[in-house]
Parts: sequence; C-alpha cells; structure tokens
Amino acid sequence: MKATSTQLYRICSFAGAFLFSAVSLLSQTYYFDNYSVKDGLAQSKVFTVIQDQNDHIWLGTEGGVSRFDGVKFENYTSEDGLALNGIRTLCEDSHGVLWMGHTGGGITRYDGKNFEKLDFMQLLFKSDVTAIAEDTSGNIWATSTSDGALVLWTPRAMANEIKYEQFKGRQLSDRVFDLYIGRDSTLYFVTDVGVQKMLSAKGEFEKFFVEGMGYFQVTSILEDSKGNFWFGTFNDGLYFYNTETEDLAFYHTRNGLAHNFVSSLYEDSQGAVWVGTWGGGLTRFLDGKLMTINTSNGLQDLKIWCIYEDVEGNILTGT
Repeated sequence: MKATSTQLYRICSFAGAFLFSAVSLLSQTYYFDNYSVKDGLAQSKVFTVIQDQNDHIWLGTEGGVSRFDGVKFENYTSEDGLALNGIRTLCEDSHGVLWMGHTGGGITRYDGKNFEKLDFMQLLFKSDVTAIAEDTSGNIWATSTSDGALVLWTPRAMANEIKYEQFKGRQLSDRVFDLYIGRDSTLYFVTDVGVQKMLSAKGEFEKFFVEGMGYFQVTSILEDSKGNFWFGTFNDGLYFYNTETEDLAFYHTRNGLAHNFVSSLYEDSQGAVWVGTWGGGLTRFLDGKLMTINTSNGLQDLKIWCIYEDVEGNILTGT
C-alpha cells in the first residue's frame, strides 16, 4: 500500500477497555480498536506482540500467552505446559517454532502442537528474559535482566541435548535489557553499561557508541531501512544517527517527542518509525514530520510496552 495524504491506519491496543472511534489527524485517519480482559485477553499487561506464519496474533502477558485469530482469544498458562510466570518476549523462528521468554526466567517453545518448557533454563536464567531472537545461522539467542545472554547452538534438539553457551560477567554485562539484530546480521545488546555489539561467535564484544550522545541509559535501538540508527533512552529522549552524513539529531519533549522515556522502537512497512514511550503514548516519524498519538486523540494508555505491524498494515501496541 503506497502512503498518501489520506492513508488509513488502524491502531490496535491490547489491554484497554473500549473500542476507539475514528479520528482524523493531519490528513491521516486513524481507527482505534482496544482489546482487554473482558474481550478474552489473558491479562491486562501486554509485554509483547507478534504474528506467526499462520497469521495468528500472539500476545505475551503477565498471565501467560494469548492467541488471537481476529475474533476470539485462546489463553495458555503453565497448566498447558508453559514454564511458570508471564511471557515477557516472543519470537517465531524460521522453522515456525514459537519461543517464549518468561518473567523470573524460563523459556518455553511451541512447535504448533505442544508447549515444552526447557527446564535447564531455570538454572541459567533466574531473572526476566528480556528478548529472544534467531540469528542468520539459526541459533536462538536470549537475554536477561541479571544473567547475561545465552545462545542455543542446537535449538531444535531434544531439550536435554541442546548445546548452549552463556555470556556474562567480563564478556558481556549481566544486565541485558534488549537484543537487536541489524541489517548486516550484527547482534546488538542493550545493557546497563551501554550498547555492546558482538564481533564474533567466540564471544567477543565491543561498545557501540555514537559520539555526541548523552550518557543516559539506552533502552532500545533500531536500524531503519536506510541504514540509519535510532536510540531510545531512559528520560533523555531519542537520538537519530544518519550513517551517511554522520549527523546526530536529538528529539525531546521540547521539540515534539511524546515523552523522554522511550520504551520501544519500530519501523513499519511504509518507512514510518514509531516511538513508544513510558508515559506519553506514541510518536510517529515520517518524512521528517513528527506526530504524537496520546489520550487527547484516541489512545487510551500512555505506557507502551511494544509496537508491531501485522500483515494487513495494522499497528498493534501492547500497553
């Protein structure tokens, strides 16, 4: 769908209380749908949202995982075979296997028929699993809030035969808040001591820092379709680094950003960059223009956990 001045966006917010009516914002029309516990959602805190190869929407919540087919929700918990506690992050690998990272540690994998908790993970990760991703070699990576990062070298093996390696301490900070895979397959780890990128599979890391950025905690990173980098921070706004000109731009509430605490970053299929904030709602960047969506123009909850675009071009948010 080609972006035009009358482009329609449907924004689906999971965890709210009612169905939003249509609103018009700067020649863009937005339709807001809200889904909550009363609609069948497992729990009202939605950490992560993805769409699988069968077009089902999966939502990681504090009360387990929900699968949404566009009409109804199906909810799964430890009684169905999942590891204990809520689902903090979700990833579908190239084989269609769904990986779930839990609060308090633990990983569950789902092959389309059965949920299987990987018991050995409970010994390695005793803190929240913050991200799961598949690299270009088919390895599965997981990060955590106090136990570093883990790679599964043989992720499709039987649970007790999986070969793995853990990176923490001197190799990589124990506190890893997010994992991002760049366009050239580089792995970037958002840690409490800044962003670190992996130089090789041997566990060599180096700091990734753009000159001119402040020293506030980086919370999220995005490499857009043009190869430029975006950095969200804790209470220091948003940085944009143009890799071609090497210019660094800074966005703050003073120049249009919804909030200075950036919680998530996402680029949609039209090249728009969506910025989720913790307390200000959403800001969308497109063609150099900023637009903020908050409670004044249709959004119900201002604390954004995640942003995702489905195959129909709808923007899904977990709040």
